[in-house]
Amino acid sequence: MRIMRACLIAGMAVMGSACTLTSDPATPTPATTPTPLITGRPSVTIESPDEGTEVTTGDNVLVSATAEDEGGVTSVQLFANDTLVKTVSSESVAGDRVLPVVLDYSPRSTGNIALEVIAFRGNVASNPATVNITVQEEDTGSTTGSTTGTTGGGPVIDPNDPTCRILTNVNLNYRTGPGTNYERLGLLVAGTQVPITGRLGDNSWWQVQVSSFQQAWVSSEFTTEYGNCVGIPVLSPPPTPTSTAPTPTPPPTLTPEPSITPSVTPVPPTPRPADLVVSSIQGPESLTLSGGIVTGTYSIQVTNAGDSPTGAQFASTLTLLPGGTESELGVIGNLGTGESILLNRQVTFTEAGQVTLQVEVDSGGDINEISEVNNTSSLVITIQAES
Repeated sequence: MRIMRACLIAGMAVMGSACTLTSDPATPTPATTPTPLITGRPSVTIESPDEGTEVTTGDNVLVSATAEDEGGVTSVQLFANDTLVKTVSSESVAGDRVLPVVLDYSPRSTGNIALEVIAFRGNVASNPATVNITVQEEDTGSTTGSTTGTTGGGPVIDPNDPTCRILTNVNLNYRTGPGTNYERLGLLVAGTQVPITGRLGDNSWWQVQVSSFQQAWVSSEFTTEYGNCVGIPVLSPPPTPTSTAPTPTPPPTLTPEPSITPSVTPVPPTPRPADLVVSSIQGPESLTLSGGIVTGTYSIQVTNAGDSPTGAQFASTLTLLPGGTESELGVIGNLGTGESILLNRQVTFTEAGQVTLQVEVDSGGDINEISEVNNTSSLVITIQAES
């Protein structure tokens, strides 16, 4: 069209002059929409331990933090007095917009320690989040050992636990086999602790007991191991998933032309909505007070047993009865069909007697479900008086 227009202009300037027309140029490639440029830094906040927490040398201090970035947080690092002690990465290559992490640190000397957590989007670093702790000399006269971990609601590791367990450093997928090519079954949130039941020979993947009725595989790249892990058996991986590629269609065989029969396209059935259930509550059902207090750790598995993903976030609550003390279990993201998520919660008791731990999923009624009457499950716990 530009050539045509040039000829018209030339004809107006010099009447009668000739202009040779050529073919139109190729159609230009449509302009692509540029990817928005992320210019800000990631951000990170520390949830636990609290400022001024006192620990002893050799304790396993667990630092819980949450990193955020529009472009995706790819890794998080923990420093103790400016020395790098731990690096964890997102399970997603592109990173996560919100990445909860649990980083472990074991102090070897006494004094004041400044713990710094820094989040990264590639090579772009956040400003550090800092919490100060005090490390004291280990009490060598103790016969029971100390419970290590954090204060402020973070996860806790029992140093006397004889079971070999993992602690998930990030939100971690668990699968039917040791590899990302196996089916994803659900998600273990950061800070989840579950027993190890098997391993690959190179310790790159663990088989873990996700619940009383389910074992699954997780990548060791995103976990911390503790407890007595001697003698964990080496397992052969299950068969890899079969290929879903379509089988090539053989060339058609010539047959006499059939009579034309009107075809009726079947109408696919409308899928039913999601159905959220508490598939299991695991934890001690009998505890004994010591010094007027006792704490138990409970694992709650939430499953979408419906035919559709939830399509939105939903909240869950934990209530202690009698008394009706209620606390939030947290907000869960979109949960796919047949997927589960494991939530851990520490519960502290101060009085002897029977207590009912009641869990309700979708407590705000945000999800359209097949049934709203199966969202609650409970566990009865007996608290023994001190002997």
